[in-house]
Amino acid sequence: MDSLTQFVLGASVGEAVLGKKAGNRAIVWGGIGGTIPDLDVFLNPFFSEVDSLLVHRGFSHSMFFPILVAPILGYLISKLYKKNGNRNSWIALFFWTIFTHPLLDLFTGYGTALLTPFYDYRFQLDTIFIIDPGYTTPLFLAVIACLFLKRHSQIRRNLNWIGIGLAQAYLLFTIYHKISFNQIVNRNIEQQSITSRRFMTAPAPLNNFLWWALIETDDRFLVGYYSFFDSSERIEFKEMSKGHSLLNEYAEHDQVRKLIKFTKGYYTTRFKDNGLIFNDLRFGTTKGWFDLTKDFIFSFDIEQINSNIYIKRRSASSSPDHQDFDRLVERIKGI
Repeated sequence: MDSLTQFVLGASVGEAVLGKKAGNRAIVWGGIGGTIPDLDVFLNPFFSEVDSLLVHRGFSHSMFFPILVAPILGYLISKLYKKNGNRNSWIALFFWTIFTHPLLDLFTGYGTALLTPFYDYRFQLDTIFIIDPGYTTPLFLAVIACLFLKRHSQIRRNLNWIGIGLAQAYLLFTIYHKISFNQIVNRNIEQQSITSRRFMTAPAPLNNFLWWALIETDDRFLVGYYSFFDSSERIEFKEMSKGHSLLNEYAEHDQVRKLIKFTKGYYTTRFKDNGLIFNDLRFGTTKGWFDLTKDFIFSFDIEQINSNIYIKRRSASSSPDHQDFDRLVERIKGI
């Protein structure tokens, strides 16, 4: 999830763990604890553009990371605030604020390496977009309210738990939408006689009512959108050629293999001058909701110079604007 969401989640967890003893300090340090796993982005300059994709949400998002880090942070902060909780209390605060970060990320689509270093598989549920006001707002409002209430106030504790409860109820709501939409996609595959090898589904940006499906066949991908406010369950699909065979000559290259692994096979390739363009399809395009003529969010140039292969992430030629947002809103309303 985005940094603001992880901060307010950490802040609310910090308040729940230690707010009665530490007051607003628990909120602030809880928010900091909630953002610590994402500090892995500062390692990007030390890795290739492909490796940095796998470093993010790697060990810092493992279930074992808070076990190692929380005792150190808890000990240091307890020395600063000796009257606001003992060492174990602060260790508990950092453990739970760091631990809940990857659990929330699990529900997004990027992939989270929960069991690193023992198992490098990236888990993802794809039930919520990385920025979703429906989840963030109740946490944010509850944390802001708590800042202005006395730490011993029962109202403060109640408001914080209400915020946590509403946010997690929304998360359950996204799981229900995921299951429902998967059933709709299966019915469309059957009714439209699509020869599907597999498919993935995910919510469109900033909401959980508009969803899209990406269906893989033998030689192409199909992309279609559906709003839960649509009058019909029928999904109109657009087609993309896979072009996977274009990568055959690069198949043994380590960085290419890692790139394919990152996409879990949901990618296309096409020719360009001096090489190939490689698109990860799982995150859509930078404009519209899935305009296949636009730049993909994760897109790479693959070039071979002499015997060396170079992979560089492509810069988007344009960014979303208010017209894209308006079109998104209109499509959410249904057709």
